[in-house]
Amino acid sequence: MPLSTSIVGTRSAPVDCLLDNRWAMNFAAGIDDRSDVLYDTRNGPIPVHPIFLAHPEWESQKQLMELLGLSIEERGRGVQVTHDSQLYRPLKSGMTLSTEAIVVGVERHRAGAWSTVQYDTKADGELVARTTVAVIYRGVEVVGEDRPAHLVAASVQAGGNGMQTIGTLDLPSTACHLYSECARIWNPIHTDLDIATAAGLPGLILHGTATLARAVSAITNRLTDGDPTRISRISGRFQAMAIVPGSLQLTFQVYPVNGLDAQQVTFTALTASGEKAIGGGVLELRSNASLA
Repeated sequence: MPLSTSIVGTRSAPVDCLLDNRWAMNFAAGIDDRSDVLYDTRNGPIPVHPIFLAHPEWESQKQLMELLGLSIEERGRGVQVTHDSQLYRPLKSGMTLSTEAIVVGVERHRAGAWSTVQYDTKADGELVARTTVAVIYRGVEVVGEDRPAHLVAASVQAGGNGMQTIGTLDLPSTACHLYSECARIWNPIHTDLDIATAAGLPGLILHGTATLARAVSAITNRLTDGDPTRISRISGRFQAMAIVPGSLQLTFQVYPVNGLDAQQVTFTALTASGEKAIGGGVLELRSNASLA
């Protein structure tokens, strides 16, 4: 069935989840982030990696999918191509999060139907984060006049330092399974080789959010001693497939913001064959943060 532009404005029901210590630490382990600060429970709440939000966003997306009017087969053709999260408060264990998804754009694309979805996550009624993603449903037609989302992309600062290379990020054969279970985002196309092959994939493909999370962790381990509480924005484009087992080559460049301690980081993650797994990556770091 075609995707109708009349679905713009459609919302999911809120999805609630308690971000406890166990889940927070499991998520960090699932992306192979070994920063001590993510596991030290001796001094109260622990900081939580922002891509943790992919779980409640995934759950609210599943609710939304039931309202789009697409067949199960058409839903399976959906490919996330962009990700942009703005963090208004650092995530910490003990938070109860409530996430709602809303369709903010539908338009035609040469590959099919381009849908833009916004996820708002709150804690205690206060907006904690807003994530906007674009998904292309390959080969799906659009009915109605195009209604593109009106988004503000992260603008890159001037005066960056030289390009830095973090090196090789290993993607072991267990990467998809660990992420699926530890992040609680299960999609058999990422973990079942028979299903992946039947879908025409060359093997198991690491989730886009897992790829992004690993890149972000590598950068924060270099720049903030592994503490993710300074992160205020994460964005990037998912391009080439990250096949496991495999590896990524990560490069980044740092830009000062307004002469403050705040920083903007642009980054790219390349596959072993030199293709961009993540292109146009931007990480914004606020000058300071607190879990209070």
